Amino acid sequence: MKSALGITHLALQVVKTRPMNCTIMRPSAIALARRTSSSAVPFVDALVLEYVEIARGLREGDSPVALMALCRANERLERFLHFLYVASDVVAGSSVPSRNLVHKYRVRVLEIVDRMEAILEQMDFDGLAFLIERGIADTLRQYKSLANEVEWALGDRVQAQAA
Repeated sequence: MKSALGITHLALQVVKTRPMNCTIMRPSAIALARRTSSSAVPFVDALVLEYVEIARGLREGDSPVALMALCRANERLERFLHFLYVASDVVAGSSVPSRNLVHKYRVRVLEIVDRMEAILEQMDFDGLAFLIERGIADTLRQYKSLANEVEWALGDRVQAQAA
């Protein structure tokens, strides 16, 4: 179990600290984000199901398996956070009324990752299960409310670059 805990801790560190240098938006990065945006909701829905299963495993005492699954889910979360980084940068420069919400949403996800790390260090698996269900899973579900505006802003940006 100690190795699963270490791998999960490392995965959380990667999610939090991996540099996401997207300040110079290349047209290819924006086009990729645009293509990705159409599959973001199903991706997030699948990720939520993974996290819910992980929480169930932690509650049922299957910690080693649940922690390894948490590591894999966190790797997928990292990909989603990269997408959010690009999307928040593009949406911030658009005329979308709620453009700051995407950035705030990404920050909220990162704050939950911080809390997950702290709980893992304490090896509080009940607390981790609760945070997974009520923190990360619930927050990921909220992406649906931003998805249309993200797609619109990314599409608008791709069209502006083509012109």
